[in-house]
Amino acid sequence: NAPKANKRFGEVYAALQGHIRTFRAYGSIAMDGTAVAQGVFEAVVMNDAKFYDCAAVAVIAQEAGALVTDFNGNPWSPVPPKSDFIIANPKLNASLVSLLSSL
Repeated sequence: NAPKANKRFGEVYAALQGHIRTFRAYGSIAMDGTAVAQGVFEAVVMNDAKFYDCAAVAVIAQEAGALVTDFNGNPWSPVPPKSDFIIANPKLNASLVSLLSSL
């Protein structure tokens, strides 16, 4: 449902705008998430993602010390499927949750 996903992305962007320096994405959840695991990115925020695109990178990021949560700060899990998630270093996760939890 592209129109719904685009609207949701606009809401996420609006919530983060003014609190972050830049948006950057490689165009792949796996590449973006492993960039957090490597320390290249500080965080990845995804909305309307498919669980099968996120499950492996969630494990990789967690093993590297990142937190993987939903927008409410709950641990992200592919079961039941959740389409919104944050991969971030532990220091940044709480700040992102506070900005996104109302969405």
